[in-house]
Formats: sequence, structure tokens, C-alpha cells
Amino acid sequence: MGLILLIVIVAAVYFVYTSFKFPPNHLPPSDYHPPQPTYSNDVISLEDIKISGAKLYPGMEFSLSFFLKNNGERKVKNLMVNFFSPSFEESVLSLQNLTCEDSTPSHTRCSWDELESLSSKYVELRLRAGREESTSPVPYTLRYLVRYDYDTFRTAEVPIIDGTTVTEPKRGFSLSEPDYSPVQVDVRLEGEKDYAIQGRPFMLTITLTDVGTMGKRSTATIDAIEIKFPSQYISQEGYCDLKCGNDRCSVSEKFVLSKKEPLIFRCQLIPKKLEGVWQFIAHVTVSASFTYGFEEEEKIVVLPYTVV
Repeated sequence: MGLILLIVIVAAVYFVYTSFKFPPNHLPPSDYHPPQPTYSNDVISLEDIKISGAKLYPGMEFSLSFFLKNNGERKVKNLMVNFFSPSFEESVLSLQNLTCEDSTPSHTRCSWDELESLSSKYVELRLRAGREESTSPVPYTLRYLVRYDYDTFRTAEVPIIDGTTVTEPKRGFSLSEPDYSPVQVDVRLEGEKDYAIQGRPFMLTITLTDVGTMGKRSTATIDAIEIKFPSQYISQEGYCDLKCGNDRCSVSEKFVLSKKEPLIFRCQLIPKKLEGVWQFIAHVTVSASFTYGFEEEEKIVVLPYTVV
């Protein structure tokens, strides 16, 4: 009796757990195996893409499925995948069902408020091929757009000396390692010297580059850029492509980043003269927030019944 009761309790707990993780109408396949966690500059990638059925004939159902995986070090926000095709008509390709793991689909769209680092979501689109007869194979293209919001940053260490008591710092300008992101930030100190001198302005050059590799086409829209510096050591004077105030320079104007041409910004800063301080390191952090989208497509061929 005790053993039977234990089995019933375990079964109930299992049912509650699986129902919570994958609620009705949001079920992944029975052989659900999320991708292994790995980091990549392609923060969101498509993994394990499958199209069911080796041969498609009019009237047959088939599915396109894949995992959306976060390969970044931080959570992704506003993740979305939207399927679109001029063939979404009853006579050509008709939508039967869309499965979005842990989310309610909206017609041909899945969306999530956020996706944690190194986690994934399963997506399955089920379609029916049109019933129109044809004497030759009919090709179709199924397209889908993936889009998400993310941010990236790097921190520069700028050695600053007084130029009299100390004429050369112990170490020069350095930059933190880039984080995993399809938009990469680079920061350079202009001039021959790899340090700055109190009271003398120095120029920073910030470069944003799109290094993403996902999709047939991709677009990176820069939503905001910010340069943050220690105001007790540094102030902004002179030329700057960004609007400055207090301890930061920023811009919230949107920029479209092309794969062929990086975005470049320049900003002049000036170290303050500090009495009794001969050298110090100023940490300058450059961050960028962006929306990244890429399009993918799958080729589908519907065979006539005359083809075996």
C-alpha cells in the first residue's frame, strides 16, 4: 500500500512539473533536447532546424522546427520570431498550428519578454501544402524574421600622469576583452602616446562593427550609445559626437549599422589637474544598446502526385 501511494505522489509531482514548464498548447516534442550551452557573438542563433517529411505532396501537412538559443553572457530582451510568406493562402500553404515554448503564439509570431543566458526556446510551425494539382514540382520559400534587444560594452583604462613628477606611466592604455555580441565595440586613444597628461585634452575614437553571421540578411539598429567617465578625474571639453553632461556623454538617436561600414564616434576628454596626485588610472566605459534582427528562409518543394 505504501509503495502504491509513493508511486501516485511521484506521478502527481511529475505531472505538475511538466505542466508548469510546458503548459497545454505550448508542448515541445517528446524527444525534447535543448542545445548545449556555448558562447558566441551570434547572441541568438537557430539550432537543430528541421523540416519534416522527405517528400511533400498536395494536401500533406509538414512542419518547420528549431530552437532559439541565447549564446550571450546576459539575458536577451524582447525576443521575437515572425514567419511570413506570400504563400500563406489556403490554396498554397495554410497555417495549421504554431508552437512557442512557454509563450502564447499570435498568428504567425512567437515572442518572449526575455531569454536568459545559455537557455533556449523551442518553436514549431505546422503547415499544409495546397491541394492544387500540378504536373511539375512547385517550389516555395518560407521566410522568418528573428529580432531581439541586447547591449554591449567595453571599459578602457587610461593612465594619466602630471607630466612633471611622473613623465611616463607604469603601463599604457588598455581595453577590456570584448563580450559576446553581434555588435562589437572598439575604443582607441588617438595620438602617439598611450597615456594622457593632466590638463591636456585627449581624443577617444569609438567604433561599432556588426560581426553577426546569422541569416540571409541582418540589421543592427543602435538605440543608444554612452561614454561614462569618472567626473572627479575627467571632464568633457571640446569636440564630441555625443551630447555630454556631468559624468557621461550619450546619444539616444537611432543609427543603422551596416556590415560594410562601421559606425565611428569621436569624443575629446580632458584630465583635471589634481594637487598632490601625480598619476592615476581613469576607467572609461563605452556601452551600446541595440536591436538586432536577421532573416532566414527555407526552400520547400511540393511534388505532383505523378512523381514517385
